[in-house]
Amino acid sequence: MTGLTYACDLDERDEITETNARNSPMLRLPAELRNQIYRYALTGGVAFILPKKFRFKGNPRTRFSKNAFGLRCVCRQLRAETYSIFYNSYTFDLTGFSNGHDATRELAWREISLIESIRIKQNEVLDMVRWGMAEESLHNPSLFWYARRSLRAVRRVEFDATEKMQTMYMVREVPKNLRIGFGKADLEVYINCMSA
Repeated sequence: MTGLTYACDLDERDEITETNARNSPMLRLPAELRNQIYRYALTGGVAFILPKKFRFKGNPRTRFSKNAFGLRCVCRQLRAETYSIFYNSYTFDLTGFSNGHDATRELAWREISLIESIRIKQNEVLDMVRWGMAEESLHNPSLFWYARRSLRAVRRVEFDATEKMQTMYMVREVPKNLRIGFGKADLEVYINCMSA
């Protein structure tokens, strides 16, 4: 039993929010302790951001941890309190998109600006290195271009590379170029090994 009251009439929302805050054992805890609990509940995991045409019930990439959204759906206060923790703690897999612009259009600006960890395609990484940051035009689909404007909180980038692509260039130069492109010397870059 949660002790929460659910909103049926939108006019009663504020009163219900106050009632929930008073009656819920979870919401009566100090904010610092609640945030610690939220971090344990929401830590880790991968959120696959897919183009609308690939979203269907049977697609295994549309499944999320039950904790990922369940906690955020309990009430407005929990949603507000867990908003940034969710976007900061999950890795957002953007490999379903052909370019960075399409990927960032699927989320609201506020959500994009909170994302700290992304997974991208190998060819997206190679495009980033090829296009670089100098060419800012509509013909530059590189995620670099969008990273400077929207993915400002990104601290970690990971991508899969085939054995064939794991050359010294890939291991040394690509992470260096990603750090330059994102404008972050401390950007964590992970190259996941894949069989060809």
